Amino acid sequence: MKRGAMTLQDDTPIPGLMPTKKRSKRAKTAIGIATAGLLLLAGGTVASAVTSNGTANCTASPKAYQVEQGTRISVVCTIPGTAGGTSTVTQTVTHTVTASPTSSPTTTPAPDEWPDASNTGVPAGTLLTAYTGPNTITVNGTVIDGKTVTGDLDIEASNVIIKNSVVNGQIANYAEDFPDASFTITDSTVNVGNTSGTGIGHGPFTATRVEVTGGNRSIDCAWQCTVEDSWVHGQFTDPSGSFHESGIRVGAYSTITHNRIACDAPFVAPDGGCSAALTGYPDFAAVQHNKIDGNFFVANTYATPEGVFSMAFCAYFGDTPGKAYSGQTIDIDVTNNVWEKDGVGSHSNCGYYGPYVDFPEQDPDSTWINNTMTDHSVLLSNY
Repeated sequence: MKRGAMTLQDDTPIPGLMPTKKRSKRAKTAIGIATAGLLLLAGGTVASAVTSNGTANCTASPKAYQVEQGTRISVVCTIPGTAGGTSTVTQTVTHTVTASPTSSPTTTPAPDEWPDASNTGVPAGTLLTAYTGPNTITVNGTVIDGKTVTGDLDIEASNVIIKNSVVNGQIANYAEDFPDASFTITDSTVNVGNTSGTGIGHGPFTATRVEVTGGNRSIDCAWQCTVEDSWVHGQFTDPSGSFHESGIRVGAYSTITHNRIACDAPFVAPDGGCSAALTGYPDFAAVQHNKIDGNFFVANTYATPEGVFSMAFCAYFGDTPGKAYSGQTIDIDVTNNVWEKDGVGSHSNCGYYGPYVDFPEQDPDSTWINNTMTDHSVLLSNY
């Protein structure tokens, strides 16, 4: 069990119960009763276990995530009888709703080990020369290596490679217009500048060890993209106070792994400033099949003479009500992430209202494991 999963330590085993070998994906967010051999689902109350007579159905009350440490929780299991009857076993277990002391944790880097200027962007010592090729790429397999590119790159070809380069502009492909277009960008810097725009978008693409600054959105993972070991920050300040900045936006089939994700643009009246470091909104398409693993979400809460301004939350995971595609958010895996605990007064949990919102905890194919604040407090899926 990974660090941050929750365990109920059982005082007395229930005779005859063995853990079931087949578990749903929801079981990855489970609470195990160690010596009883049961599996209680964090999002509900029903579990199951295998006995010599078949599968036993079990119910816990109250839900484990609703109680304090040391609370006694009743677990009732109905075990199939040998002749079609049933026998009921009731077991009372006590504490501990906390991180398991016997777990084998996934190592989470300290904040100074997350991607930053030392390990993203163009490697030190790289000799850059001016790019003289076309800004609209139409030749499959085009390689841009060791270049300074001025202006936007529009990718209309497949397997385009950008590496060890600085792009002063935006990089984009559009699957609806060029379904075979794809690119990778590695060990590079993208600077949109002090203007609106998206640094890298919209998929399919892979971005590795990339630093992205400027624009109102650093990266847009609309469709089939991977962002890993990268640093997004320094979005532009909109003097009109109308743009909502963000770090990374996710749509469908996005894999966001081991990044430092910041939205640090300041509030500008009447309505400008950061939405969140990570955004997933079901306004124009369903938010589905996204893997958010091992990232560091940077806080943005600060005081001004007018009051406290910040992002409302540091991450939106897509299950926002009242949108065109609400209710279709499925298969969202959020694992091993850290939210910065910083800010002003009571608004110190990364965003003004909290670290995150709109995780689809009722979806059986979504996973929430080992997510914490920088003070090591464990975050639950139903924040």
